[in-house]
Amino acid sequence: DDAEVIRDTMTVFKPVSTDEGIKSLKTFKFKLKDLDGNELTESIFKNNKITMVNIWATYCGYCI
Repeated sequence: DDAEVIRDTMTVFKPVSTDEGIKSLKTFKFKLKDLDGNELTESIFKNNKITMVNIWATYCGYCI
């Protein structure tokens, strides 16, 4: 069934949990456009204590 197909093609990554990894994320900069064409930068996350970003492309397999 669909759940088995997804499970068998899924990739799971460990979250960033080291001090070094967290420090590198604090200086990460980006600029992109949302689906409506509005420009977004890393500043949209500045007031969040925790942020999860899900990046996916049509050529990727399933991931969590």
